[in-house]
Amino acid sequence: MDVIVVSLPLIGRFAFIPDRDVQLALSNMSAEEKRVVLANMERQTASLLALQCAAIFAPDMSISKSIDSGLYVASQMVKINS
Repeated sequence: MDVIVVSLPLIGRFAFIPDRDVQLALSNMSAEEKRVVLANMERQTASLLALQCAAIFAPDMSISKSIDSGLYVASQMVKINS
Protein backbone atom coordinates (compact mmCIF):
# COMPACT_ATOMS: atom_id res chain seq x y z
CA MET A 1 0.00 0.00 0.00
CA ASP A 2 1.36 3.39 -0.99
CA VAL A 3 1.28 6.22 1.51
CA ILE A 4 1.94 9.87 0.75
CA VAL A 5 3.52 11.72 3.67
CA VAL A 6 3.62 15.51 3.70
CA SER A 7 5.48 17.55 6.30
CA LEU A 8 4.71 21.22 6.77
CA PRO A 9 7.13 23.14 9.01
CA LEU A 10 5.57 24.41 12.26
CA ILE A 11 2.28 22.66 11.43
CA GLY A 12 2.82 18.92 11.34
CA ARG A 13 3.12 15.75 9.32
CA PHE A 14 0.20 14.31 7.40
CA ALA A 15 -0.14 10.84 5.86
CA PHE A 16 -2.52 10.11 3.00
CA ILE A 17 -3.50 6.74 1.62
CA PRO A 18 -4.74 6.99 -1.98
CA ASP A 19 -8.26 5.64 -2.46
CA ARG A 20 -8.95 2.24 -4.01
CA ASP A 21 -9.31 3.54 -7.58
CA VAL A 22 -5.95 5.30 -7.40
CA GLN A 23 -4.31 2.22 -5.86
CA LEU A 24 -5.71 0.10 -8.70
CA ALA A 25 -4.41 2.53 -11.33
CA LEU A 26 -0.99 2.57 -9.65
CA SER A 27 -0.83 -1.23 -9.56
CA ASN A 28 -1.04 -1.32 -13.36
CA MET A 29 1.91 1.05 -13.84
CA SER A 30 5.59 0.34 -14.21
CA ALA A 31 7.81 1.15 -11.23
CA GLU A 32 9.09 4.32 -12.93
CA GLU A 33 5.58 5.55 -13.85
CA LYS A 34 4.39 4.81 -10.33
CA ARG A 35 7.33 6.74 -8.82
CA VAL A 36 6.59 9.77 -11.02
CA VAL A 37 2.85 9.71 -10.27
CA LEU A 38 3.40 9.37 -6.51
CA ALA A 39 5.96 12.20 -6.56
CA ASN A 40 3.48 14.42 -8.43
CA MET A 41 0.68 13.49 -6.03
CA GLU A 42 2.93 14.28 -3.07
CA ARG A 43 3.89 17.67 -4.52
CA GLN A 44 0.29 18.57 -5.35
CA THR A 45 -0.98 17.37 -1.98
CA ALA A 46 1.67 19.42 -0.17
CA SER A 47 0.75 22.52 -2.17
CA LEU A 48 -2.98 22.15 -1.59
CA LEU A 49 -2.49 21.34 2.09
CA ALA A 50 -0.27 24.40 2.53
CA LEU A 51 -2.94 26.55 0.88
CA GLN A 52 -5.62 25.04 3.09
CA CYS A 53 -3.54 25.79 6.20
CA ALA A 54 -3.03 29.33 4.94
CA ALA A 55 -6.81 29.69 4.71
CA ILE A 56 -7.14 28.50 8.32
CA PHE A 57 -4.51 30.90 9.59
CA ALA A 58 -5.61 33.76 7.35
CA PRO A 59 -9.35 33.22 6.79
CA ASP A 60 -9.83 36.63 5.19
CA MET A 61 -8.24 35.13 2.06
CA SER A 62 -11.25 32.75 1.83
CA ILE A 63 -9.60 30.29 -0.51
CA SER A 64 -10.96 27.15 1.15
CA LYS A 65 -13.84 26.74 -1.31
CA SER A 66 -11.50 27.12 -4.29
CA ILE A 67 -9.15 24.53 -2.84
CA ASP A 68 -11.99 22.11 -2.13
CA SER A 69 -13.26 22.55 -5.70
CA GLY A 70 -9.75 21.97 -7.04
CA LEU A 71 -9.35 18.81 -4.98
CA TYR A 72 -12.69 17.50 -6.24
CA VAL A 73 -11.80 18.17 -9.88
CA ALA A 74 -8.37 16.56 -9.42
CA SER A 75 -9.89 13.44 -7.85
CA GLN A 76 -12.36 13.15 -10.71
CA MET A 77 -9.53 13.45 -13.26
CA VAL A 78 -7.60 10.66 -11.53
CA LYS A 79 -10.68 8.41 -11.64
CA ILE A 80 -11.29 9.19 -15.32
CA ASN A 81 -7.67 8.44 -16.26
CA SER A 82 -7.55 5.13 -14.39
